[in-house]
Amino acid sequence: MVAFSSARKPDRSDAANTNDTSNIWVVKADGTGLRPLTSATAARADSFYPQWSPDGTMVVFGSGRNIDLSDAANTNSTSNIWVVKADGTGLRPLTTATAEHADSCVKQWCPAPAPKR
Repeated sequence: MVAFSSARKPDRSDAANTNDTSNIWVVKADGTGLRPLTSATAARADSFYPQWSPDGTMVVFGSGRNIDLSDAANTNSTSNIWVVKADGTGLRPLTTATAEHADSCVKQWCPAPAPKR
């Protein structure tokens, strides 16, 4: 599976999303199974930089979506780090900043530290 962000309409039609808002999508490597994992339409509620968890069960990404899970932009258009299960359930913010310029962004998953002996 490939995870990516797109401003395509979440109904899977070949049209731009309302307000050109980007969401997180997945598709199989052969081009089948295209589906959105998020479905925001509000201006500045974009989702971006998706990365698979090491075990392939979750996708972590940055988003300007409101931390209350509504289809609205976050206060001050501040972005946070979010996670969603690979089947599109369990959407939740990992960070909850709302202050202006307090953006959080994710670039990759890091392996868990080795247990201490």
